[in-house]
Amino acid sequence: MNFQEQAQHFIEEEKQFHLGDLITEQAHPKTSDLSERIKKNTQDGVKILLDVDEDIFPVARQAFLSPEYDKLISVILNCIDKGNTICFSSCGA
Repeated sequence: MNFQEQAQHFIEEEKQFHLGDLITEQAHPKTSDLSERIKKNTQDGVKILLDVDEDIFPVARQAFLSPEYDKLISVILNCIDKGNTICFSSCGA
């Protein structure tokens, strides 16, 4: 598969790296009209962005208390105990 075919495959068929299901990649109701509000009143637009940041803590708390997070910690500790290397990556957002 050449690079053009690989790129096309990624765009059309790759599911592992699509971000649609991540909560951090979803539209936030508080910012649905951000562009219009910021045009009318920059200070109001910035306030909305800061208000959205306040929503991080309850969502993070829920994630840290989840069984999936416990499993992640367990896997990481197991890797450390075995002397394996752990690499982190993100979507870059």
